[in-house]
Amino acid sequence: MLLEQWRRFGFIKHSEKVMSKMGITTYQSYCGAQIFDAVSHSSAFINNYFTGTATTIEGANLEQIAAYVSYTFFKVNLSS
Repeated sequence: MLLEQWRRFGFIKHSEKVMSKMGITTYQSYCGAQIFDAVSHSSAFINNYFTGTATTIEGANLEQIAAYVSYTFFKVNLSS
C-alpha cells in the first residue's frame, strides 16, 4: 500500500513539474490544449487515446507499450 502511495505522489509531482515548465497551470487546460505532436506511437493508439492529436512518425502500439511497461516494472522490482 505504501509503495502505491509513493507512486501516486511521484506521478502527481512529476506531472506538476512538466505542466509548469510548459506554462500550463491547471489540469483542465492541459487536457484540452492539444499543443503537442505525438511521436513514436502508432496512429491507432493515438486515435483511441488522444483523439485529435497529430502524429507524423509511426511507432509502438498498445501491446508493445504494455510489454515495455511490464518489463521495466518487473526489472525494477526484482532488482530491489
